[in-house]
Amino acid sequence: MRDEATKSTQESLGFVQPLILIFAVIALFVGAFIIANTFTMIVRDSMRGYALLRSVGASPAQVFFSVVIQALILGVIGSVLGVLLGWGLIELIDWGLSKGGFPLSGSPTPSPTAVAVGFMVGVVVTVIGSAIPARTAATAPPIQAMNETMNPEKPVTARGWIGAGMVALGALCWLLCWLLAAKKVSWAWLTTVGTGWLLGLGGVCTVGGVIVLAPALVTGAAKVLGWLPSLAFPVTGTLATRNIGRTKRRTANTAAALFVGVAIVSCLSVLASSMRASVSDMIDDNLHADYVLVSAALSQSVSPKAVNDVKHTAGVGATTAVRTLPTVKLMQANEQFTAMAVDRELLDAMYPATHQEGDAAHAIEHGEIAVGRKVADSNGYAIGSTVEMESKNIGIDEAATKQAIAAYEQQVGEQVSVHRTGRYVA
Repeated sequence: MRDEATKSTQESLGFVQPLILIFAVIALFVGAFIIANTFTMIVRDSMRGYALLRSVGASPAQVFFSVVIQALILGVIGSVLGVLLGWGLIELIDWGLSKGGFPLSGSPTPSPTAVAVGFMVGVVVTVIGSAIPARTAATAPPIQAMNETMNPEKPVTARGWIGAGMVALGALCWLLCWLLAAKKVSWAWLTTVGTGWLLGLGGVCTVGGVIVLAPALVTGAAKVLGWLPSLAFPVTGTLATRNIGRTKRRTANTAAALFVGVAIVSCLSVLASSMRASVSDMIDDNLHADYVLVSAALSQSVSPKAVNDVKHTAGVGATTAVRTLPTVKLMQANEQFTAMAVDRELLDAMYPATHQEGDAAHAIEHGEIAVGRKVADSNGYAIGSTVEMESKNIGIDEAATKQAIAAYEQQVGEQVSVHRTGRYVA
């Protein structure tokens, strides 16, 4: 029973792990970007020192590894602190949930494998982020030891045209995505690609193009943004404006790190708002119930007695129970689904189907099943198809179940007593 419940919970919350992994990849990308930018500034400020080392006989490999070793030391220290902070955050979350009456069933202590993976990922990302600045330091000509102006910044004109082309390509992908979504065109190749790929490719090209184009925009942006500070602070404002334009690539890299972070936060905010609005619209348009009753313990269902009491409560018009069947599976199916046992009243009054083939309510009433369009298309089902299903018989230890329920009720009672006591004291 516990294994089946655990498996069902993991399947229903399967989207959480990919979402966390996406956040982790984004954090690694932004972190590598910031690390590379930081070491770029360090190397550029120390270029005369590296060139002097080259002039007295140091090899490019020695200079390269001197920068990489610095990154390795910082990566080890940062990774240790990151692992400890993550562990502490997990313990804090566990403590907060326990105080609120929802203790975690597992141990919050990370496994040695998780600690090792987190530590190695932090070190590797730091070393990779410092590789390009280290190569710049290793290839510094020795003559720079005598003249710090011998390493002028490379022109950014070609880079600007490349970035502008990438932005234009991203805008074109978004335009095609809009045309396809709005059904303005019916090109076969465009339909094959789909809106998802066009939207994603447009985002990648636009964000990447802005990062590539940024150095070419520094001079103009510095004049526009530095105009007011130069008027308010003639000396410092003018010097700051000129300093920004003097090192275009460094300024662009610093701004790009912030740009990526802001873009990611904005994207996730829009995604969350869109999902919330979609779910709200779906519930408002389709669910015709005034109240939805669920168990306080999410792993337990509402008892039949409670359902019967609600049904016979004065003022209640119609009620229906929805029960999840986690052990019921389709046999030899390409795509599974979560099986649920419902009454006809759900489809007649509470949640009527807006688009259906056949009569789902009639099928449910006569012991048949109704499946969603995605599952039906994936498995080749049609109206009248025979569907083979299987379910595991589970033996329930009634004594252990009663003991667990009693322990849970005692814990909830203690929490309620503590809250009430605190309220009276206050």
